[in-house]
Amino acid sequence: MFDLDTLLIVFYIFVFSVFNFLSTAIIIKYYRPQHQQNNNVQMFNREDVDRLLETQKNEIMMKFSKEKEILSKENAVIQSKLEKNQNNSLKLKRLLSVYENEMKKVLNQPLSETDSAKLKKALNENEQLKKKTIELEETNSKLNNEIQVQVYKFNALRVRTESRLENASEQLSEIKKVANKEILALRLKLKDSQSRLALGKRQYDDMAKSSVEFFSNAPNCNSYELSNHSNDISTSNGSDKSSPICPSSSSSLNSNSWSTSDSPPLSSSNGESDNLKKKSEENEEDEEDEKIEEEEECENKESKEN
Repeated sequence: MFDLDTLLIVFYIFVFSVFNFLSTAIIIKYYRPQHQQNNNVQMFNREDVDRLLETQKNEIMMKFSKEKEILSKENAVIQSKLEKNQNNSLKLKRLLSVYENEMKKVLNQPLSETDSAKLKKALNENEQLKKKTIELEETNSKLNNEIQVQVYKFNALRVRTESRLENASEQLSEIKKVANKEILALRLKLKDSQSRLALGKRQYDDMAKSSVEFFSNAPNCNSYELSNHSNDISTSNGSDKSSPICPSSSSSLNSNSWSTSDSPPLSSSNGESDNLKKKSEENEEDEEDEKIEEEEECENKESKEN
C-alpha cells in the first residue's frame, strides 16, 4: 500500500519531532538565565515555544519535501532504466527462443548422403592439406639450413677475396712505385743520351764546317789534273783513281769549283742545316714535354682510382 520512500519520510518526520520536543522540554526545564532565576520569572512563554516548534516543523517539512522531490526524480529515472532493461531482456529472450527452436529443428533433421559425402571429402582434404603443410615446413627448414651454409661460404669467400684484393692492390702500388722510379731513371738516361747526341751533332757540324773551310782554303789543281780527272770519270764511272799531285781530286775539284764561284751554295746549305737541327731539337723537346705530361696525367688518374 505504502512505498518505502513515503515510509522513510514519515519516519524521519517522527524522529525529528521527537528530538525537537525533547530539546525544547530540556531547555525549558533546566536552562534559565540568572536574572530570571533571581526574579523568579520564566525564560520562555508557551507561545514562543509553540512558534519555535512550528518554524522548526516547517523547515523540516520543506527539507523533506525537497528530498522527496529529488528521490521521486531518481526513482522515475531508475524505473525508466528498469523498464528499458526489461524490454531488452524480453527481446533477447524471444531471440534466444527462436534460435533454440531453429537449432532443434536443424539437429533433429537427418543428414543427407550428399552432405555426409561432402563432409568426408572436406575432412580428407583437410588432412591432406595438413600433411602438405608439414612437408612444406620440413622442406623450408632444409632450405633455410642450406641458405645459411651458402651464406657462410659466401662470407668466407668474400673475406678471402677482399684480403687477396688488398694484397694485390698493395703489390700493384709497390710495382707502380718501382716502375715510376725506373721510368724516372730511364728518363734521366734518355736526357743524358740526348744531350750526348746533341753534343755529337754539334761536334759533327763543327768538323764539317772545319773540313769545308779547309778545302776552300786549299790550292787550286792544275789543268792537267783536271783533264786527267775528267778522263778518269768518263772511262770509269766514278772509280777512285788518285792523281799524283792532289790526293783527293773530287774534293779538290769541288772545293775549286766552289772557290771559283765564291762558294755561295755552302753558306746556304750550312744555314739550312742549322735551321733543320734547331727545328728537330725543338720538336724533340716538345715531344719529351708531351710525354712527361701524359705520364703525369696517367699517374694522377691511377692515384685517384686507388
